[in-house]
Amino acid sequence: MNFFFKVPIDVTTQRVMITRSSDGIRIIDVIRDIYSKSNGGIRAFYKGYLVTLSSVLPFNSINWTLYWKVQSKFEKFIPTKYDQIISPLSSATASLSTSLLTQPIDILKTRFQVASKKQSVLKTFKILIRERGFKGIYSGSIPRACIIVPNSVIMMSLYEIIKRSSIQTHT
Repeated sequence: MNFFFKVPIDVTTQRVMITRSSDGIRIIDVIRDIYSKSNGGIRAFYKGYLVTLSSVLPFNSINWTLYWKVQSKFEKFIPTKYDQIISPLSSATASLSTSLLTQPIDILKTRFQVASKKQSVLKTFKILIRERGFKGIYSGSIPRACIIVPNSVIMMSLYEIIKRSSIQTHT
């Protein structure tokens, strides 16, 4: 259900970011443009739905797996209170690594969603490589990591706090 709302917001946000206007951008105008120009109506807001799934699913799988692996390593070497150091450190390490690993999929998703012509994901990838080279699939890595890492640290730390308090309550 999350993607039902996330993808249209993502498509609109991407379009706002690439729209050039000297007199400001009104989101309602961008929404109208997406709806009418694409000849897809409401379907135009779900452009890249499958590509979004193919970026989010690997990201979450890799991120949580790395988190638990890193966490177990840190627990052996850091003799301190778990929730204060190990969880934030583990989540920062895991999310930064995962962000870099999945950056090419995210770039491809963004390019696909903002493409003015209807084209396949493969063609979008070929155009990206032709225009920017292989380094182009890592453009925006630092800003993306600056968003992902703090979000993951907060989410995973809260997860651990809730998990540990739940265990203590039931024992």
